[in-house]
Amino acid sequence: ELEDKLRRGEGREAAAETAARMEELGLVNDEAYAYRLARELRLRKRYPLRRTVQELTARGVDREIALQAAGEPETDDAALALELLRKKYYNRLQTEEDRRRVRAALARRGFGGGDIRRAMEAFGEENEMGAELMLARLRDAGMTITPDSGLAEVVIVNTCGFIEDAKKESIDNILEFAQLKKEGQIRKIIVTGCLAERYQEELVRELPECD
Repeated sequence: ELEDKLRRGEGREAAAETAARMEELGLVNDEAYAYRLARELRLRKRYPLRRTVQELTARGVDREIALQAAGEPETDDAALALELLRKKYYNRLQTEEDRRRVRAALARRGFGGGDIRRAMEAFGEENEMGAELMLARLRDAGMTITPDSGLAEVVIVNTCGFIEDAKKESIDNILEFAQLKKEGQIRKIIVTGCLAERYQEELVRELPECD
């Protein structure tokens, strides 16, 4: 890459000689440059290993050095894809078509099919684990958990605000429990999850029965 930049001002032969002389004097260290750039690409830009190697070799780094440098930050590609799902694509998974587009976007970034699948599965499991953690804390607080709303004083609706069908189901459940609250069958309705986070003001305004 240095030689290419020098060539713009000095010509091919002079640029090659200058770059070689700078390397001889220790002023240029391809390996250090490769490791520094690899960390930037892997940890900040969330590039997978294959894409990182491509970027390094495109900049003139020897392929063997590029492979070593790209593998130095011990970061699993599936974990990188999961980070992207959390930070960039979390609100683009509403329908199967949306999920197909996200998978395609991750593939264009260089992620393999197996890593994409693992990341998508882990993303879904995280949402389920959040609900399980909430139930465990309620039990620890001495509350009795029942799936039968007819036996409950307090109903918790754990919602999804991204997948369209799940969003509709969440709203239908809230409306059903709001009617039961009006009839005095339950005391409180607690709405949790991403629907409550994304549409908190709307829920408070449109469904004042929610606590």
